[in-house]
Amino acid sequence: MSSHGILLLNKRSGFTSFDELRYLKRHTRLKKIGHAGTLDKFAEGMLIVLVGYMTKFTQYFVSLEKEYYARFFFGEETDTLDPEGEVIHRGEMPLRQQVTCVLDQFLGEITQTPPEYSAVHINGKRAYRLARSGKQVDMPQRRVQIRSLELLDWQPPEAEFRITCSKGTYIRSLARDIAMASGTRGYVSRLTRNSVGPFHIDHGVRAPEIDLPVHLISPAEAVSRAFPLDIAQVYPEYEHKVKNGVKPSEQWLTYCRKSGSDSGFLLVTDGTDQPAGWYHRDGSRLDTVYIPTESGL
Repeated sequence: MSSHGILLLNKRSGFTSFDELRYLKRHTRLKKIGHAGTLDKFAEGMLIVLVGYMTKFTQYFVSLEKEYYARFFFGEETDTLDPEGEVIHRGEMPLRQQVTCVLDQFLGEITQTPPEYSAVHINGKRAYRLARSGKQVDMPQRRVQIRSLELLDWQPPEAEFRITCSKGTYIRSLARDIAMASGTRGYVSRLTRNSVGPFHIDHGVRAPEIDLPVHLISPAEAVSRAFPLDIAQVYPEYEHKVKNGVKPSEQWLTYCRKSGSDSGFLLVTDGTDQPAGWYHRDGSRLDTVYIPTESGL
């Protein structure tokens, strides 16, 4: 069986993303494995696991939009901004209207300061390692996109939200900032990543239940579900050039599938319908993503 593709993992709360990958490596004997976007230890939900040469696609799957269900606890702030931390600030319990009135401030493109306890690199070191050692951490701000922010339930001192956002968004920072804008303090008490792009938690599988022949999604299917995908066969006389890393000219190809988009992926196959090259297309620009070798189609 080919060991290339993606797994839709429903990450368990209480395990780090790397814990889950280590478990999969140990129990499936997969040699090359990665993920498209870390989830905090206390969080659960959709984690896209990239297997084999699909690890070359990490940056593209990381860029997909995410949807979260989050429970915010108002009136206290922990140092980690999650339930595993120590309470460092307290505030009054806000009224529901105080919270709903500030939500529009956090829609669209906003500036966020990531939590000190995060995996952000600061001078080559992880921020959480610096924070744990007691060092002062100057966190760089970042621009993120919040497409939707909906208050679903209000049960003081907690409230549940549905959030759709861009890559790089910290829901823990969002909880802190919404609470402060409401005149109090807050942290995330529960977090579920509901979806990543078109991949929904309903199709996710817990790590102990993963069965590779059943749950591994092929590279072509995985890419086509998330991005525009063109598939073309290279003419025999040009096959050796493509397999040696030469980017294909349009005149070398005959298409069996066209997405109609000038941005997305191109899969070039050889005469046996095996991958000869994967490329990312952005207008007239064509970037090589992966060229298979004889031992790693």
